[in-house]
Amino acid sequence: MKAYQIGAQDNIDALVATTRPDPVAGPGEALVAPRLVGLISRDVQLLRGTYGPRQPETRIPMSEGVGEVVAIGEGVTEVAIGDRVVCGHFASWLDGAFRSDVFAHDIGITHDGWLAERIVLPAAALIRVPDALADVDVAGLASAALTAWNALVEICHVKAGDTVLCLGTGSVSLAALKIAKARGARVAITSSHDAKLETARALGADIAVNYRTSPDWAAEVIAQTEGKGADIVIETGGVDTLGQSIAATAANARIVVVGVSPGEGPAITDYLSLIIKNVTIRGIANGSRAIRRSTRRDGGGRHDDGRRPDLRIRRRTGRRPLLLRCRPIRQGDDRILTERARWRANAGASVPCPFDRARPCRRGSAGSRVSPCVLAI
Repeated sequence: MKAYQIGAQDNIDALVATTRPDPVAGPGEALVAPRLVGLISRDVQLLRGTYGPRQPETRIPMSEGVGEVVAIGEGVTEVAIGDRVVCGHFASWLDGAFRSDVFAHDIGITHDGWLAERIVLPAAALIRVPDALADVDVAGLASAALTAWNALVEICHVKAGDTVLCLGTGSVSLAALKIAKARGARVAITSSHDAKLETARALGADIAVNYRTSPDWAAEVIAQTEGKGADIVIETGGVDTLGQSIAATAANARIVVVGVSPGEGPAITDYLSLIIKNVTIRGIANGSRAIRRSTRRDGGGRHDDGRRPDLRIRRRTGRRPLLLRCRPIRQGDDRILTERARWRANAGASVPCPFDRARPCRRGSAGSRVSPCVLAI
């Protein structure tokens, strides 16, 4: 099979095109042919060597996507050949509370990811995709959208009237924007580009702050929320933004830390503000298969419908993912990720497709047979 591997992890250009023997599904496993692949922050951080311990140069990257089951191993009953499936990148986190050992099977990091013609995945971790949903609707749900759902719904219990602050215009932040708006919240969002802020406004953002023209963006958020601040912060920035995130909060706010970007200064510069506002800071990591499949719970833990959260994200927001570019390229094309060389998890980036099978890309319409593609939510 054709694939890409991460190489020296010293820059995006280190990505190496390669050919390997086709993998085989073992007991309890499914062999999946990727159809559409999502690019998220940690994929680029991995290539740059800034995401956790360095991985073998032969590691195949990319954390999420949608694909078709082409073979199953002994004992597999969860999926069948021909099913379209998605899979969270913590493949062993099937149910229950977070455990540190879920990092031991992390797709695209500790185990080969989606940037190949075939990927072997634990069948128990897969979720079948309904025929009514196109590839483009679901390729970014199992990681970026699930993380946003976990942060807002499962952890922070976002409700109508809350003010949610999303940092940046990357995939998690835009997914959080859509989920928060669907649940009646007001959303503030930051970016360094006015054009991206206009895109965020078109997606429903109520408040847009350019952190380059307004370096004290926390004060701007406070001002535009009538002096109150944000009830929930989706903290995707990392060390250098956490201090301002605290400053931008309302009393009793919750900050959910998703970003792991290394920083240059202390993460919290004003501990007094943290105490005075009674702010809760919590780190999260993606979500379990049960969260993806479970019905939505109200405050008392009861089920109110039978729809899956990750599929309801598409239904309730009424919007498809923000697809900026989807085009096939030939394997070995040195532009595979160079268009993201200045990438900062921004919605304005364009992303190419990994393999060209001499067929036009139809953006992953349901039931179509297309080359694997890469999308940005």
